[in-house]
Amino acid sequence: MVDSFNKFFKSLVESSGLNLSRDLNIDEVRYIISKINEYFFTNYEGIGFTNALGEKFEYFSEFHKFWEKYHCEVLNP
Repeated sequence: MVDSFNKFFKSLVESSGLNLSRDLNIDEVRYIISKINEYFFTNYEGIGFTNALGEKFEYFSEFHKFWEKYHCEVLNP
């Protein structure tokens, strides 16, 4: 269901070599925040488009694509 977020989270943990059974050090915190920022706010060529209010808009991040698809399930209103 939430493949893009799972992929993001797994790559975050794997690429950093994090051990989540202990407290993080400052370099690990810095890395995690950088990757979260990338996921939430980074655009790139070819990211894709969405439609809203009768117009076509480019996605502004991978999170934007994820949120458009899964916001109802995440919020569970």
